[in-house]
Amino acid sequence: MMTQTNRNLQNLLNNRAGNVGFIAAASVLPLLAIIGGGVDMGRAYMARTQLQAACDADVLAGRRAMSVSGKYSTDETAKAQAMFDANFHASSVDAEGIEFKTKANDKGQVTGTASATMGNVVMSVFGLKDFNLSSECMAELQVANADVMFVLDTTGSMGGGGRIEGLR
Repeated sequence: MMTQTNRNLQNLLNNRAGNVGFIAAASVLPLLAIIGGGVDMGRAYMARTQLQAACDADVLAGRRAMSVSGKYSTDETAKAQAMFDANFHASSVDAEGIEFKTKANDKGQVTGTASATMGNVVMSVFGLKDFNLSSECMAELQVANADVMFVLDTTGSMGGGGRIEGLR
């Protein structure tokens, strides 16, 4: 009986018929992991981008509100939070556990941190349940330097009536 089983196993190993089916069946799981990882990573990238944009918008709103009042208190924090809520749509990216915090420092800068958790769709089958997303942002009031340039007209039209002397 053992000899017959060994012969059958040897015949099965030497038989090349149907190999494509076994190879296709063995590659389904790795292909699912690769494609699912790509899908979930793409979703996480889009959610992280939206989180960063919302963080940037809220600190800009908080800094603008701070420039009007000169301080960063609950009113300015509320304006920043309202801007964050308007720009981050948690339901569209399936995010939960959203946290957002801002504060101002003595240099007039408003900094913020935002974080969220996004569930996986395909990769949860392989044990990767969530992506933890986080973002940091900062806004400050910058006054640009203004360069002033004078252009003097020294053509013939300035010659009459003492215009060039008045300009000098």
